[in-house]
Amino acid sequence: MGLRQDANILQLRASVFTPVHDSPHPVHIYRGDLEATPTMSLSDDTLRKILVQIQQTAVQSQRALQISQQQTAAKDRERRILQLTIDEISQIEGDVNLYKGVGKMFMLVPRKTMEDELKTQEKELADDINSLNKKSKYLEKQFNDAQSQLRDIFHHAPKQQQ
Repeated sequence: MGLRQDANILQLRASVFTPVHDSPHPVHIYRGDLEATPTMSLSDDTLRKILVQIQQTAVQSQRALQISQQQTAAKDRERRILQLTIDEISQIEGDVNLYKGVGKMFMLVPRKTMEDELKTQEKELADDINSLNKKSKYLEKQFNDAQSQLRDIFHHAPKQQQ
């Protein structure tokens, strides 16, 4: 390889870096390494390790993404219930007793206190939903990157000769 090719590969290595965790000996996979495989010969064992780790990353990202989406749906349901409760309380006119469930009993709670607590809970749920959405976007990107790396490996892999 010429000096120019070495510089290009080093530049690629520096630009795209994917750490692979959950291994006693973490291996860092560089997109530059994957694109350079036609000119470099990797042993079958090394290539197999890289493929397994990329595949594990994809599977873990997909599982975490599904969990995050389920949590988002549950929080969204809770938030809608709180919004309906707030709407119902605001429609009630006059001085009405409001009760809050505490364990197996109900406690009398002033209207203002109840409204404030419900609005605080709604705001916390909205914040949780926003953070879960950000996490989902990150996990989706991580999954797509792993899939892209696998596609690149198989696309650039030298054809088996018969």
